Amino acid sequence: MKKSKLTEKATRIPDTRQIQWEEEISRYLREIEKLNKEQARSHRFSILIQCLFGVEPNFIENYTSGIEKYIKTHQKDRILRGEVDNLFGNVVIEFERNIPKNQKEAEEQIRRYVAILWSNESVEKRAPYIGIATDGVRFITYTPVLDDLTSDEIKTDDVNLEILEEIDWRKLKASEIYYWIDRYFLRQEILHPTSETIVSDFGLKSHAFQSTTQKLLRLWDRVKTQSNFAVIYESWEKYLRIVYGSKVAGDELFIRHT
Repeated sequence: MKKSKLTEKATRIPDTRQIQWEEEISRYLREIEKLNKEQARSHRFSILIQCLFGVEPNFIENYTSGIEKYIKTHQKDRILRGEVDNLFGNVVIEFERNIPKNQKEAEEQIRRYVAILWSNESVEKRAPYIGIATDGVRFITYTPVLDDLTSDEIKTDDVNLEILEEIDWRKLKASEIYYWIDRYFLRQEILHPTSETIVSDFGLKSHAFQSTTQKLLRLWDRVKTQSNFAVIYESWEKYLRIVYGSKVAGDELFIRHT
């Protein structure tokens, strides 16, 4: 038989899960708008997680075990206490009735919770927490950072929040919401490496970049006075001064270029 010159196209099987996503997320958005208390919105959010990812063994149990988790730490003559609305892994979520109206309050709580958590961890093993302020519809994600990376005792004012992204679920497709949740909580979906996903995960505004920068700064602070490292820094600073015509160098810029 004569061989056909027509190439076969790969068959694309539609993801039938999207029907479920659309139904569950549409119902969620309708119902959460009617809830006036933060606890109710937090609980409704956990139900959505269960509906979308219920097949994951122990996921919901682990997630909900962090709801209203009580955390505390002694700091000299006082004790910091707080209740994290949702704490799963390295994600700290603060629910408010309305974002952005109550955004400042949510940020203050996240900074307080992270200060408590980090104060209970050694400097070398501090978790790269992600903060999320939300009313269940609008979500603002943050990377908490410290000016003094070597401090053992951390106060609320020591924690700064770098905004990673701000989204409104009402403006997203159901599939986009699903993958957003998966990105922060599970990472079970295999995504195609597009420029958008790469920038989201590893770009200048990504949590990976922000948290890695903090770790490198902490390591650099230990070795920068050693002669072999100082020579590298001085050479970099010299060329940078030639390019810009003035002194613009600094530890953070050095780490970013590195």
